[in-house]
Amino acid sequence: MAEFNPRNKGATGTTGFDDLFKRMDKLAEEIGKGKTESIWKKAMGFAIAPVYDQARANAAAHVLNPKRNDSQAKTTLSKGGRFRTTWKNRPVGLAVEFGTAHVAARPFLRPALDTNIQNVQDRLGVSVWAAISKIAEKKG
Repeated sequence: MAEFNPRNKGATGTTGFDDLFKRMDKLAEEIGKGKTESIWKKAMGFAIAPVYDQARANAAAHVLNPKRNDSQAKTTLSKGGRFRTTWKNRPVGLAVEFGTAHVAARPFLRPALDTNIQNVQDRLGVSVWAAISKIAEKKG
């Protein structure tokens, strides 16, 4: 297998997200949908971590709290066995990010994504490549 270089997408044989998704669908047929979904979940968590950290820092810099002081969550178990959360005085993260009719926007998430987009792409590629390489090694 070729070694992955996130700056040179041609080394993996994948030139874009459409091609990556097609290859991951083929991988799902080969190793199973559950394992493929696990690869995606771990890769996305790893890739988005810098955005999360930066968004938290941005929110702290604005002295923002994504929840209102009087926000209360109530979690119940449905008849189908799923947890459902309802809010009294919902969190205000979206209102802070995009603003309202009364308050100007104070974005904290979008700037975090904008400053980390290349890092996210690189980390996603590294993580997916590592998982696929591990599977290939097991298969011999």
